Amino acid sequence: MFWFLEELAEKTGHTANIKIIEGVVVAAESFIGELLFFFFSGKIIKRFGYGTTLTVSLFCYGVRMVCISFIQNPWHLVFIEGIMQGPTYALCYATIVGYAAHVAPEGYSATVQGIVAGMDDGLGFAIGSLVGGQLYSWAGGRGAFRVLGGVAVLASAIHAGLFVLVSREKAADKQPSEGIPEGEKMLQEHSNAIYHHTTVPLNGDDKVDR
Repeated sequence: MFWFLEELAEKTGHTANIKIIEGVVVAAESFIGELLFFFFSGKIIKRFGYGTTLTVSLFCYGVRMVCISFIQNPWHLVFIEGIMQGPTYALCYATIVGYAAHVAPEGYSATVQGIVAGMDDGLGFAIGSLVGGQLYSWAGGRGAFRVLGGVAVLASAIHAGLFVLVSREKAADKQPSEGIPEGEKMLQEHSNAIYHHTTVPLNGDDKVDR
């Protein structure tokens, strides 16, 4: 992104202020987008669920990339990053780490979250930098951002389709079976809960908490 920004600064006569602009961009990302969405991410995920939230976040990544490809002044990036860093990076990161904690076996939450974060910040950044650099040299700054924007929108559509299919299969599996006594059924876990509490009804008024 800063490669493209510095090239644009040379063409528009903002080279003398480019480091200030880059610093303001990072500040806008951190103190506007990330701060707000990391703070409200729990409520957003609880309201819409992990699948829908991740789908929207991937789509926002596509919008962000395409918007960057059309800027004509380096200062325009400050507004785009301040607005879009939240629903893209912050919300996506909170969703994948939160889901990792949700599905992790008991006692392994920190381990699973660490693996997921490492894949994102380590392997993901490494592959992204390699592919992004090659794409930038081949298609240029604007072309690279537009290609990556299209990939992000396509990934959002694929994720949405897979999410619908998996949700339907889970809904079919959760259909109650007739003839099974209530005392032998366990209450279904809420699919979007971050922290859940289940109760196994027994015969009579006694209940066992799990």
